[in-house]
Amino acid sequence: SSQRRVLPPKALSGYIYFPGRSDAIHGEDLWRTDGTEAGTLVIKDVSPGVASSRIESLVALGGILFFPVTSGDHYELWKSDGTQEGTLPVNTSLTGIFDLRAVEDGLLFESFDSDHGWEPWRSDGTEQGTVLAQDIVSGPDGSYSQAFTPLGNRVLFIAYDESAGGEPWVARTAILFGQPGRAVQDLKDEVKALHLPKGLETSLTGMLGAAASALSAGRTAQAVLLLEAFSRHLDAQTPRHISEASAADLREFAGEIVELLETALPAGAPGSAPSSAVVLVRWPCPQP
Repeated sequence: SSQRRVLPPKALSGYIYFPGRSDAIHGEDLWRTDGTEAGTLVIKDVSPGVASSRIESLVALGGILFFPVTSGDHYELWKSDGTQEGTLPVNTSLTGIFDLRAVEDGLLFESFDSDHGWEPWRSDGTEQGTVLAQDIVSGPDGSYSQAFTPLGNRVLFIAYDESAGGEPWVARTAILFGQPGRAVQDLKDEVKALHLPKGLETSLTGMLGAAASALSAGRTAQAVLLLEAFSRHLDAQTPRHISEASAADLREFAGEIVELLETALPAGAPGSAPSSAVVLVRWPCPQP
């Protein structure tokens, strides 16, 4: 017996979008409807002449619809504003697009390349902005990351490695998307949420404000120095004015931002690093 796949439609800007076939010759195309027969139509044939093509999921982000199109082992990421002219491929050279999720102002999904295996990828909706987010398991084995779920200013997901199998992992959203300016603001908000003594809060947030200003002016090396000074100031105030646990969390976040920024520095500049590494940690789980 044949099996029929049912993909949930997606509501966006007064229309319902769904994949459909107009005949047995064409693959799945993107359709929309306003609930009337006259208003139900094909937006665009996304794989002309390819009868086996399929739309795997529909994800809305910022008023734009994103969807993977597959045909055999070929994967493409597409976007649509609901018009034929605005329905375009974002990236046509991906080896896989699985578990596509919208996370705040970006997309996360699982994809593959021969150097890294199956790992989390990110996209800002442009071809150049569709890149590997993190190589969690170094080398070609991959972590098979999936189920990306926003949790405040972090993303929770499931990743696999040989030692522990599948476990929950967590990463700060701004770090995962390579957004240092936003990360500094998130770090500043975390400092304020601790309700530290007024003078300490003012000095810490002042350093972060200066780091944000340096980033806005393109002075990356200065921002790195300010973040390192922020961490030293935390050390000096621990544990008298701030708990060890809170200081460690803030220090870790500042270190993640520094690692992200160091890759933008010219080789040989103070604080420059040969490679970047987004810091991700396993979500703490109760032990049996």
